Amino acid sequence: MLPNKKISIVTVFFNILAISCLAIPSVLAVDFNPNFIISDEDLLDPGSMSQATIQKFLQEKGGALVDHTCISEGKDQNGNQIASQFLTGAQAIYEVAQRWGVSPKFLLVLLQKEQSLVTDPAPTEKDYNWATGYGVCDGCSLDDPAIQRWKGFYKQINSAAAQYDYYMDHPSEFPYQAGKSYRIDNTIVVPTNQATAAMYNYTPHIHGNKNFFNLWTQWFLRIYPDGSLVQVKGQPAVWYLQGGTKRPIKSKIALVTRFSEKQIITISQSDLDAYSTGWPINLANYSLVKNSQGQIYLIVDDTRRLITSLKVFKKIGWNPEEVDLVADADLDSFWEGDPITEDSVYPQGALAQDKTTGGVYFVKDGTKYPIMSKEIMKVNYPGKNIIKLTSAELDKYPTGDPIKLKDGTIVKSTDSPAVYVVSNGMLRVIPDEKAFTSLGYKWSNLITTSAKALGIHPLGDILTP
Repeated sequence: MLPNKKISIVTVFFNILAISCLAIPSVLAVDFNPNFIISDEDLLDPGSMSQATIQKFLQEKGGALVDHTCISEGKDQNGNQIASQFLTGAQAIYEVAQRWGVSPKFLLVLLQKEQSLVTDPAPTEKDYNWATGYGVCDGCSLDDPAIQRWKGFYKQINSAAAQYDYYMDHPSEFPYQAGKSYRIDNTIVVPTNQATAAMYNYTPHIHGNKNFFNLWTQWFLRIYPDGSLVQVKGQPAVWYLQGGTKRPIKSKIALVTRFSEKQIITISQSDLDAYSTGWPINLANYSLVKNSQGQIYLIVDDTRRLITSLKVFKKIGWNPEEVDLVADADLDSFWEGDPITEDSVYPQGALAQDKTTGGVYFVKDGTKYPIMSKEIMKVNYPGKNIIKLTSAELDKYPTGDPIKLKDGTIVKSTDSPAVYVVSNGMLRVIPDEKAFTSLGYKWSNLITTSAKALGIHPLGDILTP
């Protein structure tokens, strides 16, 4: 159960699943980059899977490793012999990962890459004995007396994990190092991080590392919903995920006028690299800009709206000093929106409250859009002033669809413990606390609103980390 403050959502998830028949989203297609195979963070993550999760993963993959047992043997971090005991494959992988501070996910992919042990229903004894390929050089005989000390399933995973731990702690002692250029299989490779360099030290070939990369992305790539605001730990860049792309946010003013910085979630470099780069977000929302031809535009999200004349500009009440000259290239990435004419009413949008009923609307371009709760108003229009209008004044405007919560909002209703993230205007169920925290969400960002306000959002796919 989740803490009382956070509210359990597990049982509700199953009810929603039963009634919605939602599809699980497919994994993004990711191109192999020989310069970056896996992030340091992903390699050095011993807590990425529990022992029970490893066992469940092995069951799902259907290989004989799920029922394999072995004897623990080899040396620990202090050079002492490990106490002998019978362990299952899952127990061995978990124990070794904790000892050397490497990811169990990493070890699972390594086992599959070297001997297909995770999925093979009938591996040979030789496959188990040389499970991670440790100590086996190109052209070496498996009967070579010099490598027999590394023979055995447990020794193999323990030695491989120890080797990677050493690679990461002592990079200067090995031929492949981050930031240096190498020719590998007729390809120029410049490892961009330590983990990638370690991969080439262990397997000095493109093909083997590409196999690892493909397995990693297939099994463990984390896909974030559209509308996520993300950042890699230690890097200043902030990205907006949209349409399967990562859109770089090029300025602080663009960030704060379109998004809430508190919704930034930290992701790994590997997960970020799964997305192709989309067009940049480089201008402040609702800014007035002028191109080289002297045309003035209002920037509204991803659109540029041409102000058709100086007369229109003055009628709306804008100040010429508000207009910034920008490069034409900065405007090229914006869609052409509806022009702003003398007939345009509230082109920037305004919050309007009915003096009689108290109902609040977002009025834009002569249409009023109902706002179903104060939470939606607070999330979508923070700090925006509200004007008071009579019912008769509001009746002049046709009514549009209710305003939905911004993409990326974490929300629940007052009537249910189920928690969602808004993506493309739809609610995507977050199935449990583990999924919530593994995706980097913060409980302090959870918005609680009325069931009626939540009900205007259709259900989308279940969110699977």
